[in-house]
Amino acid sequence: MVIAMKTVELAPEAETFVRVCAALGNPTRFRILEILSRNPESIVADIVAELPIAQSTVSQHLAVLVEAGLIYGRDADGGGRCCLIDPQALGQFVLRVVAWSHDLLAGAACKMEVTP
Repeated sequence: MVIAMKTVELAPEAETFVRVCAALGNPTRFRILEILSRNPESIVADIVAELPIAQSTVSQHLAVLVEAGLIYGRDADGGGRCCLIDPQALGQFVLRVVAWSHDLLAGAACKMEVTP
């Protein structure tokens, strides 16, 4: 028996958020962002040197991060491809998480019992 799944419609900004969450849900991609946050403008070779995986695999992970909008690349001065975190995209992600936290805290404050 096959159960038909309903599709949940999302606003475009929510779809972007879901892509970012999916990209960050992979340990290697999470680690790549950690590397880039410590060493902005790292070239691909620098990232490969810090990870125990092949350059081709790193490139695949970088492509997912680019597709999610978290990073972008440009040609480096000394050769190679420079990778940078997109601060605006990361900021939008953080703002959504902060908004959820705010909503949760506001709701929790209303439900807290006061003991005399």
